[in-house]
Amino acid sequence: MTSQELLDPIRFIVAEVMATAVDNVTIQSTNLNLEGWDSLRHLTLISTLCDTFDIEIEDDEIEECLEITGIISLVERKTG
Repeated sequence: MTSQELLDPIRFIVAEVMATAVDNVTIQSTNLNLEGWDSLRHLTLISTLCDTFDIEIEDDEIEECLEITGIISLVERKTG
């Protein structure tokens, strides 16, 4: 999947995990500017991404997932 193809599915996943509206999740969203993005939800997000895209995210890659662009890049790399 390309970055563009991953944007919407990832936005929906992030919105669901963070308990917010999809419209609140944009390509510019990060753990610092998206309400509800705390450490527990971050771990839930990592788990959900792994299950949804059938990937493994290593400990040193978790930090890449603190923003939507990083999540897209990581998932693209892992599924590509």
